[in-house]
Amino acid sequence: MYIASGFIAEYRESRGYSIFSSQGWWLNMWPFWGWIETFLKVFAWLFVFGIRSNSNPSHPNNTVQSYSLSNYPAFRVQVIIMTIACIFLALAILDRLLLYREVISMIFVFPNNLAHWTVLKAMIDLGPNQISHFHLRAFLWLMFLGDISKLIFFKVHDFNIKAVAKHMLYLLVALYTIAYGVMLYLEYNGMPWSVSSSRRSQTLK
Repeated sequence: MYIASGFIAEYRESRGYSIFSSQGWWLNMWPFWGWIETFLKVFAWLFVFGIRSNSNPSHPNNTVQSYSLSNYPAFRVQVIIMTIACIFLALAILDRLLLYREVISMIFVFPNNLAHWTVLKAMIDLGPNQISHFHLRAFLWLMFLGDISKLIFFKVHDFNIKAVAKHMLYLLVALYTIAYGVMLYLEYNGMPWSVSSSRRSQTLK
């Protein structure tokens, strides 16, 4: 296995070997902003463990209540965004396995996928009234900041790999950043049960 002496964007020679060969993999020396992104996202994973905790006293014993997404358009948009994010993250596994072949990236992509798919399943299973919005918001904020760090990392180190156009790398990460941002906006402003909405309804009364 090739171990880089410093940070490099890619090691194309690894693709000439089987994924079952040690020579088919390499270990990068990731710089500061790369580790900032990693630690932020690992911290985000920790909040996934509490995303099914129920803070609504009207539903004791965390009993799952039935609901319809059609009644919660903002939450439905969040579910759609998270579904698309999960699908593209699943494709990232193939990229790491077949093309990039870097050990730390390969290790990272699996729990990152698991975290996102777990959040999506919790959103679908529990709906907007039973999911822990504290944990969901913490997860989204940390992922948002993680991708901001990734964009800074790209810029500082002029990150570029030959297999993908440079602007496509920036665009993909920017789209994830926007996706998390939109979900956060809906969390704070677009939900019918939010404090601002409750105040508006009381004002109308």
